[in-house]
Amino acid sequence: MGNVIANTNATQYDLSAVTITGNQTPHYAIQARQQAWGLTSISNEVGYLQKAQLLLAKAFSPNGDAHNNTFYVQGRYIQSFKMNIYNRWGNWVASVYNPNYTANPTLGWDGTSQGQQVPAGAYSYRIEALDEMGNTLVQEGSVTVLY
Repeated sequence: MGNVIANTNATQYDLSAVTITGNQTPHYAIQARQQAWGLTSISNEVGYLQKAQLLLAKAFSPNGDAHNNTFYVQGRYIQSFKMNIYNRWGNWVASVYNPNYTANPTLGWDGTSQGQQVPAGAYSYRIEALDEMGNTLVQEGSVTVLY
């Protein structure tokens, strides 16, 4: 919002937005400072719940060239997740569990199943994530492995 100057009955106020807490539920307030006497007043807080998001690539290439070698979750306000990968017949291929997304946001699937590199092709995934508020998010889709 920045600072705004408001004039009321020849009295000038400096208004500014104040963020009281952050993360998934930031709280905001308006601060008013009366310029002549330096008095400050802060309004009631207003909270806003921001929706958690999961963002995933459509393809990756686990070929060891240090570019796009891992299929991982990118997101906002994620606490933890579990990802299961399946082949085109619906058979389980791999699982990834990340108990602390904030500490390790690039933990993901490396394109292997039981220590062996999987063939190129399409694989389906199911991700169950927990956001910072304790809500569960589920996302399903497909990813293509390229070499």
